Amino acid sequence: MSWEADSGAVVTVGLDYLTRPTRRGICAAGELGTLTWNAVEQGVTVSVAGEAAATQRLAEERNNMFRAQAAAFVASCQDGRDVALATAEDGVRALAVIEAARRSMATDRSEEVNYP
Repeated sequence: MSWEADSGAVVTVGLDYLTRPTRRGICAAGELGTLTWNAVEQGVTVSVAGEAAATQRLAEERNNMFRAQAAAFVASCQDGRDVALATAEDGVRALAVIEAARRSMATDRSEEVNYP
């Protein structure tokens, strides 16, 4: 899916669960270089034209992040909502974006996001 932002930047988003070996991440490319987040290898790489790419790995062990998220969820159920967690409204709004993307793919034109 692609669109042009108000700033004139072209944005392209793709979802791929089939590629082997597994790849999960985000890549932002601009006129000065590329910023890539690799979820599988837990690192961020900055590539600037004319310079060597620099990669920084996350120091935290991957499962600790999942444990922390689970603990935050349990705490929010016991003590009230943690502001760091997404709300049900956040989820519904995310689904509205996905639905607009689905309609756009089917109609091959821009579709408005219908937030509830």
